[in-house]
Amino acid sequence: MRTITKLIILSIIIREIFSFWTGHPYDFEMFVRVGEQLYYGKPLYVFISAYQDVSFWPYGTVGYAYPPLFAYYCMLSYAFYKEIGIDLPFLYYFLLKQPMILGDVLCGYLIYKLKLKYYNISNLKATMIWLFNPITILFSAIWGIPHALAISFILLYLLYFENKFSFIYLVISFLLIGLPFIYILSFIFLFLKDKKVIINTIILFFIMAIILPLLSLIPFQLENQLNNIYMAVEDVFFKKALGQFNIFMIFNFLYYLNHYSFNPLIFTAFQIIPYIWLPTLIFVIIFYRLNYVKKIDFKNIYLIFFLVTITFLIFRQSVNEQYILYFLSLALINYEYLNPKLKTILLFIQINTFLFILVNNPLLIRFATPIDQHLYLLDIQFTTTEPTEFIRYMLMTIFGSLNTIFLILFLKKLGIKNL
Repeated sequence: MRTITKLIILSIIIREIFSFWTGHPYDFEMFVRVGEQLYYGKPLYVFISAYQDVSFWPYGTVGYAYPPLFAYYCMLSYAFYKEIGIDLPFLYYFLLKQPMILGDVLCGYLIYKLKLKYYNISNLKATMIWLFNPITILFSAIWGIPHALAISFILLYLLYFENKFSFIYLVISFLLIGLPFIYILSFIFLFLKDKKVIINTIILFFIMAIILPLLSLIPFQLENQLNNIYMAVEDVFFKKALGQFNIFMIFNFLYYLNHYSFNPLIFTAFQIIPYIWLPTLIFVIIFYRLNYVKKIDFKNIYLIFFLVTITFLIFRQSVNEQYILYFLSLALINYEYLNPKLKTILLFIQINTFLFILVNNPLLIRFATPIDQHLYLLDIQFTTTEPTEFIRYMLMTIFGSLNTIFLILFLKKLGIKNL
């Protein structure tokens, strides 16, 4: 058996061990509720209450803020679970996690294939870093969120970008989680001089990513969701937040220290910061396209994706921990060509991310909520009482700021001339 096959099998086994009894009490609970919500023909883009037969955190409401593709998988999973007739929610959780786990492992394999195709490198070190990384394992198998699945389609696009319909991979990635819109934007500006490609791309995106999803929602009371869909899109692009997992977290910390009094600095940050990232991103794409791209090839597509990812992580006002997966997957494709200093910074970014996760989700105990609800109650007590609340906010601010600093250092050491 080939080494790569053994590594993939082992990485799947590790992930499956955690798959059925863990989950984030909001993010994964959201997918749990969505499956049953759609199964009974109820609207997707509303606040969804708990379903007592499957919810492991049966309190409050959740809101689905992604395109609907993965929601339909949740519905099919619940339908299969009901058809089996076994009253065991852990089986349902297991089914929901499978695309997340398979997409995660597929990313490791695609990193190997990309390196082999474009660099003629068969070294498995980068693949192993992905497959056995605590961060990647945590997000897919424990947290339960499909970012790695979306990333696998981005990597498939990079692997087959020369194919006529390869753009569909990016559309599917977008339909899964939304964030890959930044790569679709990069694609459009890359081919800006080719009017035929741009027109076909916009038409394809409009049909696949807007018209078809809206039509698919008609059986689920679409007319009651349009305003919520609009607000969800606005929130994704210009979310009014004070920062998370970046240097803007400083404003969040200042607000925590004195949120009872009006602070002009915090108010100004709240009003301005959400609108910085998108124009900055577009400027960076155009600047790189005009000054550095002589032809459309793998190198330029890959590097502009990489640059856009770093820009997004630095300038977007609120960055979730799992967004670092996009950066990590792209960095590992070129791992052998990174100098020792860049590899060190990459390692620091991963360590810092894991520390932020540990602090933001205290000691990871909330992820065992499916087997004991009291664990999340303990988590809530820990994060909302002093002095642990102060320590948590302070450490999150430090690790969030370090993430921005490390990314800037990585970009500086890499050098714009190398992009």
